[in-house]
Amino acid sequence: MEVDDQHLLAYWYKATAESEDLDEQLAIVYQEISIDYSDLKLLTDEEYEQYLSIAKEIEDNSDYSFSDLNTALPRDIYNWYTDLNEDDNEKEVTEQLLPKIKEAREQYFERKDKSEQPYLDEVEGSDEDSKTNEADEPDEEMQEHIREKIKEEFPEDIPKDHIVYDMELEDDRVNIRVYENKEFNLQYQVGFVYDIEDDKLTKQTT
Repeated sequence: MEVDDQHLLAYWYKATAESEDLDEQLAIVYQEISIDYSDLKLLTDEEYEQYLSIAKEIEDNSDYSFSDLNTALPRDIYNWYTDLNEDDNEKEVTEQLLPKIKEAREQYFERKDKSEQPYLDEVEGSDEDSKTNEADEPDEEMQEHIREKIKEEFPEDIPKDHIVYDMELEDDRVNIRVYENKEFNLQYQVGFVYDIEDDKLTKQTT
């Protein structure tokens, strides 16, 4: 929302000229934005690497996924973490961070609801398009239930670090794609289908 459309287009042209891999292209765009739009204070280099470790700790000691943490703003989480006592163990650190993350996420969804512009997981379009996009994603409660169900029933099939869940509501089922995010790269790992009526989770086969 803060980056000029012409700049985005220029970054994209540069990225496609340097690489044919989508993950690498998106990483290039991110890096260019972080340089030209320093006011956004995006995490890069060593800070981003450290944030990945912080996110892993929080994932291991809470119900939040890597994508959940994005809505709380990685820069804020990074700053909150570095302000804490280094002698505390991972669980103690997470317990101190969780209230801040919860509040930040609530503020994010409030901003999203009030915003007249596309917001992260939305695309530009008419009001009717926006309503359709929102309807295609299960609510937060269902998403959390599905994530927990995946962890309980298919612990060996999901990545160990930096898990990103992509969920799409389709009639009476939810299609789930699970990725691992490392060094700006989303790597597809496994897919599931969740039957809402039967509360049944099925692993997709390729």
